[in-house]
This record gives sequence, structure tokens and C-alpha cells, in this order.
Amino acid sequence: MRVYVSPVDYFDDIIGEQGVNIDGWKIKIRKHTLPVFPIDKPPEQIDAATLIAEINYRREDIRYFDASTYPKLLQIINSLIGYRLAFFPEEPVFSMWEKDFEEDGITSNMHPIQVESSVEIISVSIGNGVSGCDFNAIRNLQLKFKKLDAERELNNIKNYLKINSHKYINQLHDEYFRRSWESFGKAMRLGENISYLYDIRDALKTKFRTEEVARQKLVLKKDEWSKFGRIFNNMSIEGGRHLGVNVEPVRPMNDDEISFVIDFAKKMLFAYGDYLIDNGTTDQ
Repeated sequence: MRVYVSPVDYFDDIIGEQGVNIDGWKIKIRKHTLPVFPIDKPPEQIDAATLIAEINYRREDIRYFDASTYPKLLQIINSLIGYRLAFFPEEPVFSMWEKDFEEDGITSNMHPIQVESSVEIISVSIGNGVSGCDFNAIRNLQLKFKKLDAERELNNIKNYLKINSHKYINQLHDEYFRRSWESFGKAMRLGENISYLYDIRDALKTKFRTEEVARQKLVLKKDEWSKFGRIFNNMSIEGGRHLGVNVEPVRPMNDDEISFVIDFAKKMLFAYGDYLIDNGTTDQ
């Protein structure tokens, strides 16, 4: 599978030059140039990046690819995006998705495919709805880090990702970890989907059988776990899970509630990632 991705360096910090192997998929980024032909100007070359995902597949099973194998790739890509959104907001745009089949050194195009809306264009929401990257994101970072220089902080984050991402990305073979990052990414894209964050708590509860075991294994505080649940389950808020049993008018989450649920969602995600790392469950 091949797809152009913009910005061209979007996945550099989390995939790296060697690429990643996740659940049978080898995912890498190829940098190259593309010709453009401006009106009344000479042709130019622009930088481009192609995300390439490869998997071993038998020809006789191709008819099952779209239904059985391709959805998992989309989930993996969504999980990678979700992981990156935990650090700073930026919108990747995918275009010209194509699927190829290679056999005996001969490559043929299976057919151009339609881009699913879940991964085509991502609109990121922060706090009370400020969206996008550009100057809005920088202003949000300036608020978060007060008087620290936003560009320096962005560089620090990128450096952190380059050093630490591989150990978490290597755990995406775990279906609960992968689903949790996919849900985190969905929650960060649209304000009304912030309830996707609750999927993370559900995934951990399912993985460890009970809430108590999940909290014990991941060293999560009971009061924070409970507060996270109360916000989604008991309050009459946009994105709440049981609005039919609460007769109060529905209201947006306030800034403190948004900040808490996002921060605790990240805490759960990285605690589970550390648990997988410490227990040696790495996909090679």
C-alpha cells in the first residue's frame, strides 16, 4: 500500500528511517521529489513523502484483503497518529492511496482506493475547541509552557519522540494498546468525539479482567480512575455516555474537565505501554 502524506516529516519522529513492524505490516517512509508545473513558470521539484506499508499475502486471498487485512492497517495508521497527537497537534493529509501486489518480481496495481474519512484528513481539537496546528497550536503551547519559547518546546518534543517512540510503537501489536491509541486519536480530532477517551479505560478493564487489577498493574490512582468515570458516566455533558438517565441540560465540558480527561487518558496509555515494555511483549 502506498500513500502520499503531508507534511512530509509527519511520521519522521515516530517511525524513523528503519521503519516499524506491527502485526505483520512493515511500515516505512520514502522521501522523494515530485514535479509540479505552475502556470507561466518553469517546472519545479517539491519535496514529498510516501508512506509504504507491506505485508506478505497470497494471491488467492486477495479477494479477502479489503475485508480482513486492510482494516487492521487503517487501525495501525490511526494508532500511530493518535500516539503523535499525545504530544502536539498537527494535521496529516493523505492522498492517492494505492494498493500493489508483487509476485515473482512483477508489481501490478490492484486498484486505486477511496480514502476513508477516518484517516483522510484529521482536524485536531484542543481544550475548548481551538483547532489546527500553525500559529494556533504554537499559541496553545505558549500558554501551556507559559513564558517558554514555543519553538524550543516543539523541538524538545520532537527530540523526545525520536528517542522514545520506538519502544511504545513496538507495542502496537497488542490489540488493546492499538485500540486505545486509535480511540485517543479519534477523541483528539473532533470535540464531540471526546467520549472515545473512555474506550481506553474499557480496554484496560477488559485486558486485566477487573478495574482493581488494572489499577494495581498500572499503578493508577483510584480517585483519578473514579473521577474519569464520573465525568463521562454521571455528568450531563457533551460526550457523556448515559445522557438518557440525567435530566439536567447538556453542557460542554469546561476547561478543567477537558484537561483532566485528556491527561488521565495519556496516563493510562503510557502506563499500559510501560507495562508491556517491562513484561517483554515486543513485536519484532
